[in-house]
Amino acid sequence: MLQKIIFQAVSEDRMKNAKRLRDGDDYHGGFMHKTLAVWMLSLVVAMFTAHAAVLLQEDFSGATPGANSSLAGTQFQVTSGAVDIVGVLNGSFFQCANNPTGNCIDMVGSPGVGHISSIPTFNLIAGDTYTISFGYILQGFVAGNTPTSDFTVGLGMFSQILTAIPVVQNGSLTFSPGSNQTGAALTFATDTAPDDVHGAVLDHIVLTETRGTAVPEPSSLALLAIGVGLLGIAKRL
Repeated sequence: MLQKIIFQAVSEDRMKNAKRLRDGDDYHGGFMHKTLAVWMLSLVVAMFTAHAAVLLQEDFSGATPGANSSLAGTQFQVTSGAVDIVGVLNGSFFQCANNPTGNCIDMVGSPGVGHISSIPTFNLIAGDTYTISFGYILQGFVAGNTPTSDFTVGLGMFSQILTAIPVVQNGSLTFSPGSNQTGAALTFATDTAPDDVHGAVLDHIVLTETRGTAVPEPSSLALLAIGVGLLGIAKRL
């Protein structure tokens, strides 16, 4: 709506200025008022525009590759079973199919079915949109084979089961809570595995938040009122 007002004001301003210039009138004062009004309205629009904020980003580059990792140096902790850090940073333990120059996490240890949870927790806001993205694959098998590994991704009251196969997939899970939630952790839990040492291998985990309907600050409302007022005055010039 504000964008429409700004566009209409600029269009009307251009037509009026063209007429005044043709008639030889002095329009500079009115032009300056309109320019200021449009600038202030544009600033308010920018304030209200939703942007995705990164709440967590983990590529396991701070971890030491190896079996049955404690996940030291990462933003996650093992809450049940065991997991392995696969990769070539800070050591070497196999190689990540989807991140060959970095690290990743195998959700089944050596051996052991693993569950992990983010160390930081989050206060989820009703109406905001949260997106969990990551790559995943069931390594150690040839593409086209039948083995699979199911795992559950959770954040607060949200959860979804995904299936890893011997092909890289990119997960992008989005949800918007219906009510506020406090102390929510991002979790990954292995549900099924083809054997005791192979599970879903995850990399580049990112959690973002996009605000819902913006609630204007009092200062923003005041700025909007001034901008609309100036626009009204300028249209009469």
